[in-house]
Amino acid sequence: MTSIVKPKARQHLALLRGPILSLASQGTGVVQLALLIWQNGANTSTDAYFYLWNLGLLPTSTLLVGVLYPMLLSERRISRGGVNILRWSTPVLGLAFVGIGAVWLEWNGKLGSALLPIVVCSAANAFVQALVWSRAVLSEAEGDPRWMSGIALPANILAVATLIAPWSDPVHAVTAMLCALIVGNVGLLMVMRMMEVGQHILDTVPNQTSGSKSGAGWFFARSSVGQVALVLIQSTAVLLPASSLTILSVATKIVGAASATLVNAVVPTLVHQSTDSPKAGHKFLTVLWIGLAPIGIVGGVIAAVWFREFLIPVVIVGVWLVSATTAAVAQRMTFRFLPPSASRLTMVSVSAVALAVIASSRMATFDLNVLLAAYAAVDAAGAVLLLLALKNNWIGLWTLLCTAFLAGTWIGSLTS
Repeated sequence: MTSIVKPKARQHLALLRGPILSLASQGTGVVQLALLIWQNGANTSTDAYFYLWNLGLLPTSTLLVGVLYPMLLSERRISRGGVNILRWSTPVLGLAFVGIGAVWLEWNGKLGSALLPIVVCSAANAFVQALVWSRAVLSEAEGDPRWMSGIALPANILAVATLIAPWSDPVHAVTAMLCALIVGNVGLLMVMRMMEVGQHILDTVPNQTSGSKSGAGWFFARSSVGQVALVLIQSTAVLLPASSLTILSVATKIVGAASATLVNAVVPTLVHQSTDSPKAGHKFLTVLWIGLAPIGIVGGVIAAVWFREFLIPVVIVGVWLVSATTAAVAQRMTFRFLPPSASRLTMVSVSAVALAVIASSRMATFDLNVLLAAYAAVDAAGAVLLLLALKNNWIGLWTLLCTAFLAGTWIGSLTS
């Protein structure tokens, strides 16, 4: 009996390591944001930081998470040459995208020479961060989510320690925080290299792509269209009053933290290169809805009773939380169990939402609630299409209701 229980206990403990690391990583990230805003408030410095940080992460999200990861899961495996191209081009593109973002901020009068240190540090962090993510993605594709789960933990801890000290102005505070992020990411990269994280999958990847067609075109199109659409949506926040980008980024951080903890730290152990059935993924989706839907409802009730002025954004974020986690699970299942051409489903949905946001931004009633609804709709609409393709009609129906609610809220905000 003892010999049976102990292995099971060790297996359960190993399964919890990912969520624990993710919770610690995301938790310190939230503390970091709270300290940053508490010290100096939302201002042009924090707007520049959030905007440039997201742009610096864009090539990583597009090429490493959006192309490399699904091609490692797909039956048509990526070649060794393809892996190397993606790994080494991503950091360079991170630098380029931060530069493009700085030009856009300057064009709209939101930068100035005083914020140049933030630009330089954001570019350096984007470069190092991409190198760290490349190894974490390789490890995750093997079914080990621990490195991806705790990928931001060292950098966030150092950033929190830096922000505890008083700073004379917002620019110095943000610059010091970015320097701490760089040091943390460099340290983690050195540890990953010493421990040869992801090296096994690099050694076993085929020299040539498996199958007649790799599907890389579909994955790249899906990822690039999705990321460009999100950048366009986020860029409309520059048109809103100062601090809007910061508020939007905080909401994005909350949803992303929950999604990373609940999904990214667990799903790779259920859906990876060796998984031959989607049953575990479907069961996990059901558990997510049972756990998250009541949290969203309670949050809405609390806002309605004590914080009525925040009722709409709180409800939107609650729906977004459920939609984002659902979309994350459905996307990973799609990578493994559907052909690469299924990527066209999310390409259509995210493009439609982005075009609607651009059209809405020309209206005088365009506000932050519309942007929040748009971000949530990107996940909800894409999740509906993927779930139907995966034949999970029940959760697909509930996600469709979420999409309809977001559309109604969006239209209501524009016409109020």
